[in-house]
Amino acid sequence: MNITKIPAKDAIKIMILFGMSGYLAYTILSENLGNYINNSRFVWLTWVAVGLFFVLGVVNVLPFLRPKADATVLLIETSSIMPKSWIVMFICALPLLLGVLIPSQPLDVKSLTGTLSTTVSVSNTTVITRDPLKRNILDWLRAFSLEADKTAFDGTQAQFSGFIYRNPEFPDGVFMVGRFVVACCTADADPIGLPVYAPQADDLAEGQWVEVRGTFLAGEFRRAITPILQVEMIEPIEQPKNSYLYP
Repeated sequence: MNITKIPAKDAIKIMILFGMSGYLAYTILSENLGNYINNSRFVWLTWVAVGLFFVLGVVNVLPFLRPKADATVLLIETSSIMPKSWIVMFICALPLLLGVLIPSQPLDVKSLTGTLSTTVSVSNTTVITRDPLKRNILDWLRAFSLEADKTAFDGTQAQFSGFIYRNPEFPDGVFMVGRFVVACCTADADPIGLPVYAPQADDLAEGQWVEVRGTFLAGEFRRAITPILQVEMIEPIEQPKNSYLYP
């Protein structure tokens, strides 16, 4: 029987490579990838990373699996690793450790460091074609930005979902329904929201996800005239699996 000793640094490197491949594949298949990046644009790139990490793992393990006449036993030689190598290995393994030890969850109202924005950037070529009852918060803010006369939306019906954001400075019965917009990854996440008037929902806690339906009526909000949804129906819902909006 042949015994092949694998230096500890090589063994750890192999485990990290296969570990990263497996973790990324699990993140995609469990639909948790959208908690970190723009899932609609970069999922293919993550699959490429899964393949690359796996191939690199295979390449690094092959030298220790060369066919021999007798059965081969692989042993890890721990005495060959130096303190500096441990530090390097730890740094390389840190992303994998954090991904495994810290549960994946999307940004929510607790992630806010400021307030929700009621303005978004639009270009002269921006056109909103989606049916009003199917528009999300980002769609409506774009539509508002394209129209100078905010009263133009008076009486328009809308239905959308998001989390509740409250502020003591808001008028009685008014709060905001918000979402996070992610262009690339959560590092560039932009919190946006729409003001709604729903005194019947004063008992709902901040952060609760809701589906709202009603009609817009222009009014003063944050010292500016803006469409405010007059809520006719509000229903608590579970936070969606992929709760971000993508520009």
